[in-house]
Amino acid sequence: MQWADFLAKEAATHSLSPEQTAAFVERLKTENLGKSEAKLASELNIGAAAFKKRMAEVYEKFAKSYPELATSNSRGKLEKLRACLTAKYNGGQDVRHN
Repeated sequence: MQWADFLAKEAATHSLSPEQTAAFVERLKTENLGKSEAKLASELNIGAAAFKKRMAEVYEKFAKSYPELATSNSRGKLEKLRACLTAKYNGGQDVRHN
């Protein structure tokens, strides 16, 4: 499974809205690692404040599965979420190859 497909599946699993899913997938795409929220917001044709709000909602929904997200500051949340998802993604890959 490709990373973008995995992200879309995780978004569905966590009951993200279409708007939240778009922000979540855009924020976590590998090619967007170095991009600012403002840049990503403009690529989605929304304001930076709307992007931040959507991501805050995403973190809230994912905090049910990853409690460590609830205790992080906003910058830390992105890194923790990326780390949790990467581990799950890589773990899933390893299981299928064994």
